[in-house]
Amino acid sequence: MAKGFQVIDGGRGAGCGFLTEADIEAYFSGTLTAERGAMFSAHQAAGCGPCSMFDADMQAFRKVLTDGALESERRDFEASAAAQRDALRSELGRSAGPPRRRIVPNWLLSAAALIAIVGIVSFQFLRSPELVHSVMLPDGESFAFQAPAPPPLVRDGGDFARGRAAFAAREWSTAAAAFESVEAEDPRSADAEFYAGVSHLLNHEIPLAVERLTEARERAMTDGVSGEATYYLALAQIGAGNPVVARELLESIQDGPGAVEAGRLLDLLSP
Repeated sequence: MAKGFQVIDGGRGAGCGFLTEADIEAYFSGTLTAERGAMFSAHQAAGCGPCSMFDADMQAFRKVLTDGALESERRDFEASAAAQRDALRSELGRSAGPPRRRIVPNWLLSAAALIAIVGIVSFQFLRSPELVHSVMLPDGESFAFQAPAPPPLVRDGGDFARGRAAFAAREWSTAAAAFESVEAEDPRSADAEFYAGVSHLLNHEIPLAVERLTEARERAMTDGVSGEATYYLALAQIGAGNPVVARELLESIQDGPGAVEAGRLLDLLSP
């Protein structure tokens, strides 16, 4: 299965080469050790873009193999696959010449179909602006999540506006610095604290993410709207190697933004 993925993903390659072929096989079979999984997560956190992209591609590929495509994706796939079959038949027909009739082998059609569906789902995973991020679970699996939507647009030119612009542009380091600079007296300081924490999380600055999101959650709890901050704090705690703490946080989320994803993550963390 991993070799099939490598053939399909050959245009991008297996990251920077940090994962060995044996690691990739173990990833797909669910037998990648927790130690090796943590090393791969730390390697991505250090800023390896090719490995982060490769990890997202692997998740998309596994999703296709385990869950299948959504109905809308299936329709796109069927149309794409039909077009590819016609193109393949036409190309083989031209290469064969009039005297011989060539039939496209089933394995070639299957390969074209799988390539098409992986491409569709990869597009769903990786399209802008819903860029996918991930944290490594204790069992070596990756859990994919999306960044929250940027805060409402402001035009005062202050630190919050600069943070909002940087966050929308996915410039996490710049966004974190700008949100950190918002004064405590600013009426948007609670939102700034939350987005500073998320920016640190997306920039793989886990200790800072835990600190800021903990503060953001405590402030949000006074308003009864702590679900979103709790969800991202749980992700940061997983990144910090604290799955038990993360599970307790997720169990406290009853509704609101992130509740569905929190439930899905809680199921994966449950013993």
